[in-house]
Amino acid sequence: MKPKEYLLQIGRAKRRIKEIENEILETREAMNSLSCRLGSGGSPSSNQEIKSPQEKLMNQLLEHEEMLADEQRHYFGLKRLIVGQIDAVDNDVYRNLLYARYVENKRLEQIAVDLGYSYDHVRRIHGRALCDFGNKYQI
Repeated sequence: MKPKEYLLQIGRAKRRIKEIENEILETREAMNSLSCRLGSGGSPSSNQEIKSPQEKLMNQLLEHEEMLADEQRHYFGLKRLIVGQIDAVDNDVYRNLLYARYVENKRLEQIAVDLGYSYDHVRRIHGRALCDFGNKYQI
């Protein structure tokens, strides 16, 4: 794995959390929709038929919530590890750039504005910072 791919893991884990949160919202909306339909006179004839779709959705919701908790633990552990590694980078400019790019998820253009450098210079520094980071951690 290259240093850039390694550092991008934070963003991927965060996106996965958002995806799971969206799945949870969709499942809750489906549960609400189902209970509204069943409560408005459109209920099936037997109690078993009412319970089954709700149980499926409830089980799905519980699975998603477990997945969310697991993914959040993974994300926070990974973030703690990578932030610690970035903080250990000796060069202040490299450290600030890597933190802004991979932890704060800023674009290089914004980092250039924040640091007061040209975009081209930030792009060069970014490459050097990745090399330095990769050499330091054998990535």
